[in-house]
Amino acid sequence: MRKAAAYLGVIFACLSITGCWDSIEINRLAIVVASGIDLADPKDPHSLDLASVQIARPSQLQNGMSGSGGGATSNAYIVERATGRTAVETLSKIQQTISRRFFLKDRRVIIIGESYARHGIADLLDEMVRNSASRLRSYILVANHCPAWKLLNLDYPLDRLPSDAMLELEDSNRAVAINLIQFVSRLGGDSDPYASGIEEVDVGKKRHGATFRLN
Repeated sequence: MRKAAAYLGVIFACLSITGCWDSIEINRLAIVVASGIDLADPKDPHSLDLASVQIARPSQLQNGMSGSGGGATSNAYIVERATGRTAVETLSKIQQTISRRFFLKDRRVIIIGESYARHGIADLLDEMVRNSASRLRSYILVANHCPAWKLLNLDYPLDRLPSDAMLELEDSNRAVAINLIQFVSRLGGDSDPYASGIEEVDVGKKRHGATFRLN
């Protein structure tokens, strides 16, 4: 009887212990560090959405995710794009082309293309707020005279990931730092929502060519 009671106690303890049954190894995740949204045809107000995501490559970032020396390298990230009728559909299409599951909790910035911003961003905000996997403290930036997808492909000399440079520029107190929570709260307040602009800038071939700056 004592042995049976002991066995039952062990079985009950095993059943009552909570485990990470839904955890996913990091090497099975696509870590999205930045994303962008544009109109596929900026001149067409009824154009499809064009979404882009900047995905970190952990194997190339062993010396640190942020600016840890060595400067920017396009090997540290990839940028994937897809078109669709809604923000949800575009992200779903990108996910279908990637073998790893999206991880959005580490997304630093969200870049909204100027044409998309003029078209209206209600659909994008709805996706970001309702998506439980999204990070509500991601910074909001608006692309000036340049599509968001192109900015996500521009390297920054001092950081391995362009998204890290954007984050540091926002935190430098030289720009208006507005995250998703603040942006949405202003929509329901008395003032209009606003965000910093980001644009491409040519610093010359001797200084890594084109990069970006906040404006």
